[in-house]
Amino acid sequence: MKIFKLIFILISAFITQAKAGYHAAEMTYSHLSGYTYKIKLTTCTDASLGSHCQETITINGASLISDRVNGTISLCSPAHDGVIIGANISYNEYYFTYTFPGTGSYYLEFDGVNRNSGIVNMSNSSNQDIYLRIPLTISSFFGLNSQPTCSLLLMDFSCLNNGCLYYNPSAFDADGDSLAFSILPCENNSGITSVGYSFPVGTFSVNSSTGIITWCTPQSDGYFSVLLKIEEWRNVSGNYILLSYTLRDIQFQVSSCVGIDELNSINSDISINPTPTTSSAQLFIKNNTDEHYSFEILDITGKKTDCIVSTENTTQLNAFTLHLENVDAGMYFIKITGNKGTNIIKKIIKN
Repeated sequence: MKIFKLIFILISAFITQAKAGYHAAEMTYSHLSGYTYKIKLTTCTDASLGSHCQETITINGASLISDRVNGTISLCSPAHDGVIIGANISYNEYYFTYTFPGTGSYYLEFDGVNRNSGIVNMSNSSNQDIYLRIPLTISSFFGLNSQPTCSLLLMDFSCLNNGCLYYNPSAFDADGDSLAFSILPCENNSGITSVGYSFPVGTFSVNSSTGIITWCTPQSDGYFSVLLKIEEWRNVSGNYILLSYTLRDIQFQVSSCVGIDELNSINSDISINPTPTTSSAQLFIKNNTDEHYSFEILDITGKKTDCIVSTENTTQLNAFTLHLENVDAGMYFIKITGNKGTNIIKKIIKN
């Protein structure tokens, strides 16, 4: 009986591990002081397949473990539970603090066992890992370094056969290093290209200077994963030297959208922020023209969603606050129509 119980426990553990369901991941580091750095791991996982209360990374083979730090506390007590975005996707953040022994070259690695199922551009995705390997060099010659941060989430949404997807990571480097962007195949454990991997079909490209990914036009639904590489180039005595790079294993979810075609850019006279929305669930919109506007918040199917507007003048959008407290977390579109022909549809995300 004891042997049977042990076998059952081992089988259960294997099944739990096999259903990890990683959609996306990113790992970056920032300098704190001396040889001490803070490492941030961000993942998107299938919330129905596991809690992911903790994650593990390795530094030159040594393991570090961190509790999840974002979201409320209940199932993962004393760790946090992450934030649900979109359709049952858990957005998770983990922080690791590590003091390196001295100058030298190091590698930070993350191996998430088993991606989510249904990734179109790789084979049998639920049996393949999500893997990141980031270099960190500590050198008095190069100077201290913190990697760039991106304000856009690791997942994005696109409509089937309906316009182009534009993914702008909005990368910022606090050290002032020059950034260069490229797209690579996703990797399995130990840096091996994912089995059966292919890039998304259609006009798919990345701007090497801005990092904006353009995909026109997705023609099949499902999940699509790509690896965005962000290189840091530092000017050292007049010569640009590749200092480091970070990787974002990002994912696009393509499905049918009714009546939605996201436009590429926001008119320079109109500003919308923040997106993703903060915990206060408020979206601020400013208009610097005399044009009059109407607006709608649509879900991913094109259905109008109720929201509350706070402004002194509801016809001219000089400045107003859009209250989304009663709107479920997820991805939406804001549609702004002007009386002089302006037509803006832009994706917004509520955490």
